[in-house]
Amino acid sequence: MPKQQTREAIEVEMNADQVERLVEDIEEFERRLQEVEKGWGIAPSPNKPLMDRMRAVGMSKKAIDGVSDMLEAITTIALGRMDEP
Repeated sequence: MPKQQTREAIEVEMNADQVERLVEDIEEFERRLQEVEKGWGIAPSPNKPLMDRMRAVGMSKKAIDGVSDMLEAITTIALGRMDEP
């Protein structure tokens, strides 16, 4: 008979799924950005700051600010979780 999961175990599993989806979304964004860079004749350079790369291909300030805010929030959440016992 399967063991009943605790609420905490379910939350951990759900959080892991959300993190996995987030990583997949970030990887997809990187692939698409590289395609756009190639279309502009720019050699993709993942080592350059993301915001600079977005500016170089003509993305709007609103889009750049949105991605910047999202990455800042992800960093804050990740750092907060690292501080948890």
